[in-house]
Amino acid sequence: MLDWLEFFPFALWNLWINRNNKNFNNDKQDLSLSLVITRAQEFKLLTYNHSSPTNKKSIKVKWHKPRQGVYKFNTDGAYKGNDKIGGLDGIIRNSTGDWIVGFQEHTHVLNHTYAELLALKQGLQLAHERKLKPLEVETDSVEVVNAPARDPEHQAQFSLSKFSSPSLGNRKYQACLFQHSSET
Repeated sequence: MLDWLEFFPFALWNLWINRNNKNFNNDKQDLSLSLVITRAQEFKLLTYNHSSPTNKKSIKVKWHKPRQGVYKFNTDGAYKGNDKIGGLDGIIRNSTGDWIVGFQEHTHVLNHTYAELLALKQGLQLAHERKLKPLEVETDSVEVVNAPARDPEHQAQFSLSKFSSPSLGNRKYQACLFQHSSET
């Protein structure tokens, strides 16, 4: 429900727009009350603070350069569960922080970890194609970083120092350090 203080500015604004359209554009449309109400309600819904958390916590996040001569690959995957839509992105920079190559893609994924792994795979493929090594990989996915430690049986296939994939030509990716990005 709109109160007068929410409705009045939109009524004046729409009255002014309508007047200018009639005077300068020869527009013959009359002012629509339902349009004014719709715009005011939309504004209220989009700007209304639905939750007011009292315990806000700010964290500082800072990108750390890799050692001299090392490339750094930052990756992230996102997942929207209802329709299984995922987002993959990543960027590879050199040791001075200059952008070398990046990617962004929307795709279908099974879950959040799958999205993170697809983003990792795509970035490693880019690094492999461009011969960007040694490579330091940084992700915000604890699951991806800890996967080898949780599953010793498959640790040789997903080593922290080597990465093998059929799409990488079944070559091991040497000198690859995985780490979790955290607050500073």
